[in-house]
Amino acid sequence: MIPLCGLITNRLFEALLFLIAWIQLELYALQIAIQARQLRPKFVVELGSSGGLLAERYLVVHNAGPTVAYAVGICRVLDKEHNPVDPARWSKLIRTRTVDILPGGSSIIAEILDTSILDEHVLEVCYFTDEGLLNAFRIIKHGEQLHVVTASSTELLGPLLKSIRFLYFAYELMQLKRKMRQYDRALRGKAHKKT
Repeated sequence: MIPLCGLITNRLFEALLFLIAWIQLELYALQIAIQARQLRPKFVVELGSSGGLLAERYLVVHNAGPTVAYAVGICRVLDKEHNPVDPARWSKLIRTRTVDILPGGSSIIAEILDTSILDEHVLEVCYFTDEGLLNAFRIIKHGEQLHVVTASSTELLGPLLKSIRFLYFAYELMQLKRKMRQYDRALRGKAHKKT
């Protein structure tokens, strides 16, 4: 017969092993997600022109990442509040096309007929990765510069690592509160001694 104390110790040990295995699994998934992000295409955009009498403006996208970006093209135009604009309206101002862009390469993805659309709207560019995943980035004009903004749609941390991070921040907050109380007491003590 196993004593009750030994049974509890065994169950606690099994639970601890399970938690360690879970943490290792979440860390492995985190490493895979970080590595996948490093292998995504990275983009730089610029507004080029053809020169000449009827100067046409082109949106040029450079792929500075290590992998090919497939079917790169403008998929949506958003207003400043990030609401989609009707394609019938913006297609009169932008002639778009889809292209594949090799690593280190660049290509024209659109002809901008009215450059004021860049001042008033945000362009969303969609593309496919090597794995066939659909991704997007946004082009925002600030001053005279065009900026690429990417958004992460996936949370990297699993539930257990989020809980550990939360507990760590809660501990740090308690430590900060304790230090603030000590500092407050020290200030009160100095003020009390002066009077």
